[in-house]
Amino acid sequence: MIDDSIRYDRNTMLFGADGQKRIKAARVGVAGLGGLGCHLVQQLAYLGVRRYVLADGDRASSHSLNRLVTAYPDDVGQYKTDLAERLIRAINPDAEVVNIRHHLPHPDAIGALAGVELIIGGLDNDAPRLHLADLASQHRIVYIDAATDTNADNGPLAYGGRVVTAGTGPGCLFCLDLLDQQQIRRVAMTDEERAADAAIYGVPADALDDAGPSVVTINGVVASLAATEAMVHLTGLRKPQKQLTYRADHGGVRINLDPPARTACPYCIRWASPEPVLAPAYENKLGVGEDERLPQTGLSGESRPDHQRLRTPGQDVAQAATSGGTVPQRAVVDRSRCDFADL
Repeated sequence: MIDDSIRYDRNTMLFGADGQKRIKAARVGVAGLGGLGCHLVQQLAYLGVRRYVLADGDRASSHSLNRLVTAYPDDVGQYKTDLAERLIRAINPDAEVVNIRHHLPHPDAIGALAGVELIIGGLDNDAPRLHLADLASQHRIVYIDAATDTNADNGPLAYGGRVVTAGTGPGCLFCLDLLDQQQIRRVAMTDEERAADAAIYGVPADALDDAGPSVVTINGVVASLAATEAMVHLTGLRKPQKQLTYRADHGGVRINLDPPARTACPYCIRWASPEPVLAPAYENKLGVGEDERLPQTGLSGESRPDHQRLRTPGQDVAQAATSGGTVPQRAVVDRSRCDFADL
């Protein structure tokens, strides 16, 4: 066994022995072990993280072998969490790994992630992103979200990604307006509601959910940015940036210094609370009593002003049908992943 003081000597030259101890002591959750998450666990393991919660219900497929650094051709069909755990243990044999082979919001994933100090998301859909924001804010867990995307609908091809850190100051996916509410609604819709939605939008139902390009080099850069923000947070080297946007087509990274687009964000209010806050979205799972319940500020958002409220499945469709109005069209730029609009 190699002594930690030798193994991590080059780490401690940057952030000190105390910083390395904090990394070793931290329990880190990684949700999504695909193109981004596989890089994240590799870098976290090399940083010296020893305690993990991994959550993902997907299995490796033939078309994911172009980007999964945890997988080899013989691993097709294996759970991505199993492949991530194998890599972690190859780097740190004494690592503690809680392996959850389920997607959010499965109760096992929610329960395990509620006990970590830091959550890093490498997800490809905004519905589980909102679940993570809800969970992390109610337990005051810092949440770093990473995403990659491409966009060629509004001019020259743009490609890259972004990293958002919530829970260390004002700003999160919700109040920065980075969540695609249409995508969130569709996840909870029935087949009939999706058909009605497609009829109003004039777009085939499956087209709105198509996966885009995913390239290992871009994933690696974005994951490295997220892992670095995790490192500076855990060690205290500096405060993480609210939002970093990587433009691979320009070869640069932008720091977002703009104030959040939404004010009085219910999630940021929870993160700023001096005590952990239990949200109605998880009341039944956590056994919260009637006198402990808060105003509804979870996934349904009923206490928010109407312009800030996340619509319930089919609500916009029904409203448009009954009032003769129209549903706003899907934005050209997919703000759920990378905000290239202002770059």
